[in-house]
Order: sequence, then structure tokens, then C-alpha cells
Amino acid sequence: MILICCLTTFASLSLSSNELDASYGLFIKPKSCIIETKDERCESTIEVQWKLTNSRNVCLFIEEQKRPLACWKNKFFITDNFTIDIASNVNFQLQDETTNQVIYTSPFSLYLKLAKYRKKRRNPWSFY
Repeated sequence: MILICCLTTFASLSLSSNELDASYGLFIKPKSCIIETKDERCESTIEVQWKLTNSRNVCLFIEEQKRPLACWKNKFFITDNFTIDIASNVNFQLQDETTNQVIYTSPFSLYLKLAKYRKKRRNPWSFY
């Protein structure tokens, strides 16, 4: 009886792919980049998708940059690809073109790849 109750609750809480697609926001794929050294820059192609509740004139910015990556007129949904070249963690911002109000923000992170160190198999001392 308890198992049936839990299964019906779980089934009612699960979302279909159509419901997930209907969510509003700014979505970046991938959300991160792995670099080999601290001085290295990340050059990557990202997919940007955003969805608004109504059509607006908006621009996509990398935070603290004055020039937009792209602007769109009278749109409420976009999926587009961009090539980026960054040296540190950044936030992507979707801004209203007329008011410069930030509508949505999405982070993009850089991760430093850890060097692999070999563990010695043998202790430095031996009885033989």
C-alpha cells in the first residue's frame, strides 16, 4: 500500500520533456570549460537558449562587457550558437534593449584540470 502511494506521488511529480521546454529563462550549454593551465583561455562553442513570457527587444551580454554578443527584435524565444573566448568565470546576461534591465543571468565557469600524479607502488624501505 505504501509503495503504491509513493509510486503515484512520484509519477505525479515527474515532468514531461514538454513541460521542461516550457520553462522560462536563459540557458547555456555547456555551462563550463576545462582548461589545462591557469593562463589558458577557453575557446568554445556554446548553445544559448532563452525564453520570455512575452516578445521583447533583448540583447545577450557577457557581464561587464559593453558590447552585446547579439540582439533580437520582438522575440520571446531563441536558440543560437556562439563562439566564446574567455579567461575567467563569467555571467551571461539577457538584457532589455530599451531599459538595459537584466532579465536573466546564467553563469559559465572555468575549471582547472588537475594534474595526475603517479603513486609509488613500492615503499622506499625493504627487508630484502
